[in-house]
Amino acid sequence: MLFHFSGRKLSIEIVQDTYLLTGKKKNKGEDLKEVYWRAVRSYCVADYNEAIKEMTTLSSDAIEDFLKQNPKGFTRCFPSNQTKCDVIVSNMAETFNGYIIHARSKHIINMLEDIRVLVMTRLNDKKTKMLHEDVIVCPRIQLKLDKEKQRAYHCEVFPSSFNVFQVNHHNNDVSVDLLNKTCTCKKWDLTGIQCKHVCAVAGFLRRNAKEFVDECCHKDKYMKSYEFSIPPLPDKKY
Repeated sequence: MLFHFSGRKLSIEIVQDTYLLTGKKKNKGEDLKEVYWRAVRSYCVADYNEAIKEMTTLSSDAIEDFLKQNPKGFTRCFPSNQTKCDVIVSNMAETFNGYIIHARSKHIINMLEDIRVLVMTRLNDKKTKMLHEDVIVCPRIQLKLDKEKQRAYHCEVFPSSFNVFQVNHHNNDVSVDLLNKTCTCKKWDLTGIQCKHVCAVAGFLRRNAKEFVDECCHKDKYMKSYEFSIPPLPDKKY
């Protein structure tokens, strides 16, 4: 995660065997790196607290530095479930940064014009490509769903009612509520994409797992987000 303030860059990120706090290498160790990422990637508070407890036993200095950075701003278990997004790194921004890398070397006016053309064509390309896809759920979402389906084979389902189920996965029990679209693990709640527990319930009910994917992941919503375009801009000669 990168923060910019008054031209100075503050960073919190893992690099090889250490995570950086305000630009200084501290708290080294593969074990510490692993538990750090486990805390950050936890979808529910229970898993987060478990990772924090383990981090405390590894290094009191590390946990102190970690908590000073306000984990609620960069861990998965704290954001609102309305976001339907579990991104906790700056990869999207870095990808766009690489996309415009050649334009950035030009004069400001030429740079902005190049970026406008790049984005204009990209929006059209994305819309055109998806238009020819005969799907309900977006292809990349489907890939994530397929992975969860594979993990669902290791789950055991126990019905409580028509919409509520208890699901066991490697001796861990969670509750799945199809009506309220929630699971104890919170992954489905946050991303809108079924976790292994929900996929197991869908299989138990002999229903298609796609039925439970949030509509924001559907093709029609994707197309709606790309329905507008950036107009072409004639040369200054005209």
